[in-house]
Amino acid sequence: MYKILNISNYDGDLKKFEYNHSNMTKFLENYNLDGFEIIQFNQWKEEQIPKDILKGLHLRFYPTWIDFYRGDMDKLLSKTESQENISMLYGGNHKNVMIDYYKSELRTAKEMGVEYVVFHVCHVDLHEALTYEFSYSDEEIIDEAANLINEIFNGEEEYKFSLLLENLWWPGLKLKNKENMRSIIEKINYDKVGFMLDTGHMINTNIDIKDKDEAVEYIIETIDELYEMKKYIKGIHLNYSLSGDYVKKFIESQKKIKSKYEFKELFKNIYNHISKIDYHDPFEHERVNELIESLDIKYLVYELLAPTLEELEDKIKRQDKWIK
Repeated sequence: MYKILNISNYDGDLKKFEYNHSNMTKFLENYNLDGFEIIQFNQWKEEQIPKDILKGLHLRFYPTWIDFYRGDMDKLLSKTESQENISMLYGGNHKNVMIDYYKSELRTAKEMGVEYVVFHVCHVDLHEALTYEFSYSDEEIIDEAANLINEIFNGEEEYKFSLLLENLWWPGLKLKNKENMRSIIEKINYDKVGFMLDTGHMINTNIDIKDKDEAVEYIIETIDELYEMKKYIKGIHLNYSLSGDYVKKFIESQKKIKSKYEFKELFKNIYNHISKIDYHDPFEHERVNELIESLDIKYLVYELLAPTLEELEDKIKRQDKWIK
């Protein structure tokens, strides 16, 4: 099993290592880490983060994509308010811009030589992220995600890496329903498909969880009930986010607001809202190992958020205390 750390090529992450990949390599060695899982903010350059320290690539996530993918522009315009906003979100006005972007990421993954790529199976409109009143079911999103993935992988390129589908707390793949898991694997025309369990995301699917004891119990019980589908979980994004009280209070506050936010105001402020739901702390609990050992995973990813290198080191040390 590889122990991996998340990273991006955003300037803030590169600055932590003084823009020096030798510092990155030394950092990995100091904490017995086998490499990085990277997410791109800009096109990856090997001189910034060399491919020999990369194990995985986290593909871009379009939170609101189904209407755009289906070409339902009237519906999309009713949510985004203008063609300008559509172009801002997707880089164009046809689904091919999204498909082409994903294809470019797969080519980058091939160039990197990574062992896996991660894809979020989820859809949420920005207003739905505030109200938790959703327009699409898990099954609808899973079906359309399979269609999208098949278009992305359709072509002359051949890939050796695995495609790991990640759970979120919004509609889509939550890794709580074995039939949905089986359905998407069967519908995707790629033979190296599995799942990436994000522990923080799974906790966020239950807003009644009150503490770490309840959180780890919930995850272990949920995974145990997947039975034979557990074998397809190939990696864990290990982190902790407990946001039930915040979400409940926020939903109640939205019910008192009579007018909707304008799209640009909502888009500007949504990140702050999401960061309070999904804040990526270490998962500090004695039963974390029990969870890890219950699965035959190859990739254990410390997916942590920290603004400085010192805070990142602190979070890694805190997480290490609970990992055998």
